Formats: sequence, C-alpha cells, structure tokens
Amino acid sequence: ICSRATPDGRISLSNRQLIITRNGRRQERELATDDDCAAALREHFGIVLEG
Repeated sequence: ICSRATPDGRISLSNRQLIITRNGRRQERELATDDDCAAALREHFGIVLEG
C-alpha cells in the first residue's frame, strides 16, 4: 500500500487499485499488469522497482 497527500487531495495504490482524489472527486482505476503497477509507483510516488 502506498498513499500520499497532494495539495488538492490524495493518491493511493493498494493491490492493483489506483485511487486519485482531487478536489473531492475520486477516480479509481484497476491496474491490469505488473508493468502498470510499476509505472504507477514511479509516476505517482517516485518509487523505481528494479529487476
């Protein structure tokens, strides 16, 4: 699980569910592949997985 506050909401990643809340509006997206999860970790949290 990763979660971080942003100036206008929050971004969370739990299992394969990416949840972005901005200005009270919530968007959820199911990440289909490991590559999608790795890309979300990199883009939204600055976490780069090696291997």
